[in-house]
Amino acid sequence: MYIQYNYEPWPHSIIDDFFAEDILEEIEQTCEEINFGLCKVYDSLRKRIEEEYFPVLRTTRDALLTQVPNALSPITTEDATFNVWVNKQQPHHAFKVHNDSPWKMLSTVVYIGEKGQGTLFHNDKEDTEIRGATPWKHNRAFSFIPSTTSWHSYKNPFDTYRKTVLFNMGTLRDIKKAYNEIQGPPWHHNDKSKLITI
Repeated sequence: MYIQYNYEPWPHSIIDDFFAEDILEEIEQTCEEINFGLCKVYDSLRKRIEEEYFPVLRTTRDALLTQVPNALSPITTEDATFNVWVNKQQPHHAFKVHNDSPWKMLSTVVYIGEKGQGTLFHNDKEDTEIRGATPWKHNRAFSFIPSTTSWHSYKNPFDTYRKTVLFNMGTLRDIKKAYNEIQGPPWHHNDKSKLITI
C-alpha cells in the first residue's frame, strides 16, 4: 500500500494497491453477483475491511483535514465509522456533478478492474467542463474530505460495467440512516435524478 497526498484542484489522497489480494477476490465476486447499482458487502467481509482498512482511512482523514478549512463536516466524532458499498455502474451512464453529502467526514472510492474512468474534477455544481481527473488504476483508492469546493463527477463511457468500492465516514447514526435507505436484496439503489445517459 502506497499513500500519496495531492492538493490540486483540492486536497485528496491516492492509495495504490489498497486491498490485499484475498479481499480483492471477494469484492470482485460480489461485483459479479449483483446486476447494477449499490450493494452492501457481506457482514463477514465488512468486518475484515473494518479491521484492516478503517484505521488507514482515519489516518488519511486526519492528514487531509489540516488542509481543508472549508470541510462540510469539520469535526471527527468519537463514534465515527464507515459504510462500505460495492457500486456497479451501467455502461454509458454518468453521475452528475456534486460535492457529496454534508454528513460525510471522508469519501473514498476504490477502482476495481483494469478498464474504467477515474473521478472527474469540476469548478462548481453547474460546471460540465472537466478540469482534471484521477487516473483509473485497478485497486487504487481515491480519498477526499467533502467540502464547499470538492465538486466532482464520474461516468462510464465504456461498454462494460464500472466497478468500485465506496467508503463513507460518518457518525453511527448517519451510517445507519444511509444503510436503511438501501432496500435489499439485491440492494439496488439508483437516484434517477443524478443519472445521465452518455
